Amino acid sequence: MIAIAGASPSRAAGMLAAYGDINNDGLVDIAALTSSTTITISLGNPDGSYTVTAILSLPKNRQITSMGLSDRDGDGDLDLYASSSAGGGWVYTYMWSGNGDGTFGTMTSGKWAWPPKGHFGSF
Repeated sequence: MIAIAGASPSRAAGMLAAYGDINNDGLVDIAALTSSTTITISLGNPDGSYTVTAILSLPKNRQITSMGLSDRDGDGDLDLYASSSAGGGWVYTYMWSGNGDGTFGTMTSGKWAWPPKGHFGSF
């Protein structure tokens, strides 16, 4: 299982995309940023076309700054992850667990400091 992510600008104003076999059929699928808060999942078809199977969204005030595909939960299926700035050195993280068929489970989220507060002394 291979996943390739596109560039992640500090503010995702242009196209962000990640490529991988989301539904385990041997074809390349695409997770593409289609608005500042929306990721559209499109599965590859044998004829080279794509079919949209999911549209995943963040709250309107959370602009996606990076995204990618990887097996984050170790079940063998690609999961989608994204992040957005929370200001003041904090980052929101989001993950949707892949079901292996082109669909995803409910979003989970977290908030992290970067660099980690207290990890390199007090900040």
